[in-house]
Amino acid sequence: MRCFAFFFVLIFSVNGYSQDSTKVDSVLSNSADKFTIKNSVNINGVYEGFSYEEYIWSDRRSLPEIFQTRNNYRVYNKGNGQNNIVIFDDFNSLRYYKDGFKINSFDTELISINEVDKVQEMSIISSMLYSDYINEGAVVNIVTKDVIQNEPFSQLRYTQDRYGALAADVYFSQSLSERLNYQFGVTNSSSDGRYTNSRFSKWAGRFRVNYFINSDFNIKSNFNFATIDRGDFGGLINDSSQTVVNDTLKNYLNHLTINTGLYFKPFKNKNNLSKILFSFQRYGQDFYNPQIREHSPAYSNSYNLILNQIINIPFQAFNSSYLEFYSSIERIENQTNSFNYLNIFSRFELSNNKLLLAGYLNLKSNDVQNTFNSPTSGWTHKLIPGIEVDYTAYKDEIFRLKFYSGVNYVGEKNSDNSIKSNINGLIGVGINYYDLYFKIQYLSNGIINNLEYNSNIPVYENIFNKSFSVKLKYHISNIYFDITNDFYPDKENLNILNGNIYYGNKLFKDKLDLRTGFLVKYYKGITSLYNYKTANTIKNDVINLDFYVGARIGSANVSFTLANLFNRFNYDTYLYPYDDRGGLLNLVSRFTIVWDFLN
Repeated sequence: MRCFAFFFVLIFSVNGYSQDSTKVDSVLSNSADKFTIKNSVNINGVYEGFSYEEYIWSDRRSLPEIFQTRNNYRVYNKGNGQNNIVIFDDFNSLRYYKDGFKINSFDTELISINEVDKVQEMSIISSMLYSDYINEGAVVNIVTKDVIQNEPFSQLRYTQDRYGALAADVYFSQSLSERLNYQFGVTNSSSDGRYTNSRFSKWAGRFRVNYFINSDFNIKSNFNFATIDRGDFGGLINDSSQTVVNDTLKNYLNHLTINTGLYFKPFKNKNNLSKILFSFQRYGQDFYNPQIREHSPAYSNSYNLILNQIINIPFQAFNSSYLEFYSSIERIENQTNSFNYLNIFSRFELSNNKLLLAGYLNLKSNDVQNTFNSPTSGWTHKLIPGIEVDYTAYKDEIFRLKFYSGVNYVGEKNSDNSIKSNINGLIGVGINYYDLYFKIQYLSNGIINNLEYNSNIPVYENIFNKSFSVKLKYHISNIYFDITNDFYPDKENLNILNGNIYYGNKLFKDKLDLRTGFLVKYYKGITSLYNYKTANTIKNDVINLDFYVGARIGSANVSFTLANLFNRFNYDTYLYPYDDRGGLLNLVSRFTIVWDFLN
């Protein structure tokens, strides 16, 4: 099956190469994307971003592997092929959007790393606009590859890893005319697993149609389907044995997404943009215990309609100024309950060369209904104002100093008339000096009070989570340093350090682009639950060192990874070891090639 998957994607790529490109060019202008509305799939707010190309050299196999190298993220790492949940600021799980559409019941294996073009990391203040009613964690928007060009484009990614792990992904795009483009992708990955009952298998497919009616009206439709079969081994019982918690439980998952987006500019000012987005998702899951022949199926259907309007309002003092209106109506149904969500916000943003000022007012409403006709819990509501400021105090060719801050307030009224309030805030400073970049940020979130209206005595509580994060980037000659550090004083002084130190240069008359270096991860004082039956915990330090070689030759990126050079057995998340390489023979962990087969 694994060999079949590799040859399957290879044959598709070869077939794409054999197509008559002259016939396609005859209906295309010099610029096939001249009707494309740029950045239409982005979500608005204050954000940082990164491109997948930044991580292709050191071969990150999944989005969680990328996030765990960046500030404020922590991954509940269960191993290759498992659902490795990403936590932001040790507070709430990350919420995912894909091309502006929210993904419900997200499994981190549902998106192939080869789909990703770039990722918008919304600030914790802007994230509130797109987060769930209950889950107020950080939000990211995954912008997928959308190659629009005259000639066909095809890309193949193939990875071979330890323990029989293989993964292949092919992406193909072709424009039939200057107004019509189609794309598809196929992913197959599998692994025998490191431990008993940790095998994994996945098939996934995606299809997209872009129809550019004109430069003011675009339609994008997507179809995605994935099926996953994995052993749910539950982690290890302790660090001195390879005995797993569950050696038989199976997990079967399938996920279907169909969405369509209409993007248009109905007004004379072409900086205005209107969006109408509709999405349907079906998520099915089944846990099967073969010992007792028992199935535990579950499903979730979601329907989501988003209306979004951006109106550009010119101000002489600002280069960019706009007002945004956004409304999202969503219904989620599962085997026991149905949920109705309403999310409405209005946001403004003003910016020039020195100042960015943004503010919003957000209303969220939630209603839960029991499928068995029990009384509803009633509507609950949240009102959330927020503001963000980014100010460049000084800037010249050598030195730049920037300050930024933001705060929002969440007031929630429940159906029993109780009110709960919480506040999120951040403040930071960024410095550029020659080839040095330095950023330090303070982030705080938590409940500030909980007032019961039905009680004569108000109840107050203060539960704050605080963190400090530092990012340092520097290069001298051809040596580069990229280091992040997160410190959590409220988590028993948990300290997380990530580093990428590498040599980068173009050699042989620029025909070889080479990067080689070390990836370092260090956790100080992490507390991990390793046996859920007895709730025992261990507190240890985690250190992991990888060596990699990445090179681009022509249209192909090739990388080799020698992982866990210290051969350490580390726990960083609950029952699961962070990285157990199994000794010297498994040191060469993987080989990956990403090849623009047809471009």
